[in-house]
Amino acid sequence: MNQKGVLSLLRVLHLKDVDINEKYSFSDLFNKLYNNIQRARYEQFIINVASAYDGYKFCLPFSTSEVESTAVGSCIYTRVI
Repeated sequence: MNQKGVLSLLRVLHLKDVDINEKYSFSDLFNKLYNNIQRARYEQFIINVASAYDGYKFCLPFSTSEVESTAVGSCIYTRVI
């Protein structure tokens, strides 16, 4: 995504729309947009990591009273009670 292009487009659209221009400052809109872009990139990264592990079996150990654990080999399989 071209952030400079998005920035200039946001600036133009902010200036054209009088209602939005009166309600929201450009910096507020830019910060919101930038945060959404960063969140989308992070979510895409997580999806890519999950896709890379597709087909692998692994487990995450829990140690709370609400979880029942069973040791099999070197892995602890858990089930929420």
